[in-house]
Amino acid sequence: MGFDKHLIELDGDRVWLLDAAGKRLCDMAGMQLIDLGSRISVEGGLLNFDLEAQKWRECLIALGLELD
Repeated sequence: MGFDKHLIELDGDRVWLLDAAGKRLCDMAGMQLIDLGSRISVEGGLLNFDLEAQKWRECLIALGLELD
């Protein structure tokens, strides 16, 4: 799985999840973030992305995003 192929961009009060090329995938505030232990599932509508939990957990919490 490509866990580390994502980046974060801050734009005003929005936190965007980006792909490896820098394309905006989703506004993280509108997504459900589910902590599954080894990975964090980013879900919303038809979108679903996986992030490596160890790498991303502290960053997402520091940005004020809630993990379920």
